[in-house]
Amino acid sequence: MINLIRYVMVVAATCDVGRNTPADPAGGRVSSAAEMIARLSQASQKLDEARAKTVAATQDVTEARTLVAAALEGADPGPLIGVIDAYGQALTQAAQNVGPVRQHLQETITRAQSLGN
Repeated sequence: MINLIRYVMVVAATCDVGRNTPADPAGGRVSSAAEMIARLSQASQKLDEARAKTVAATQDVTEARTLVAAALEGADPGPLIGVIDAYGQALTQAAQNVGPVRQHLQETITRAQSLGN
């Protein structure tokens, strides 16, 4: 997911829609507004998929935390629970960070659409 976010940010940063053709981080060039829109739309879809997987993983971490707490009842699960909680917080933050990236991506798609082909 981090690599996808970096890809989107690189494309958005190198893209001055309407003035020049952005560099593709994979090494190619985007030749038209339609191609740019298609690639950005694919990136948007991948972000949605990544966010859904992250939300599902967060739910799994919550379930794992509950199981660990029950298994270690009467013992000191503190350190292990702390690690699980930190992991869950990282996943939550990752899911929340998709929003601003997706918004910037949508704004870039809108600008490209206004250009046409």
